[in-house]
Amino acid sequence: MNSLEESLARQKNYFASGATKPIEFRIKQLKTLLLTMKNMEAEILAALKLDLGRSELESFAAEVGFVYREIEHTIKMLPKWSKMERVGTPLLLAPGRSYKIKEPKGVVLLI
Repeated sequence: MNSLEESLARQKNYFASGATKPIEFRIKQLKTLLLTMKNMEAEILAALKLDLGRSELESFAAEVGFVYREIEHTIKMLPKWSKMERVGTPLLLAPGRSYKIKEPKGVVLLI
């Protein structure tokens, strides 16, 4: 198995353990990503200049700043987005109650 397949298998196992499920864990990971990006901002802007020929201002406005805002928005909204939502219950199942439970589906690859 190559290193990419091994890494994916480890990530899938980690996800299956349930460790990534709590909202607090996901918010902490997003805050870590935001802090890491801010600490590496100069390198990110330099890479965008090298790859796309963009100025720092253009790169920040079109790429980096946009990602910062999206991460901050997601941190703010994640608790609301993750709340159980009450939905209608079929008459056959009365007097029960039905809810939509929003949960993460799996792993993703960020490049």
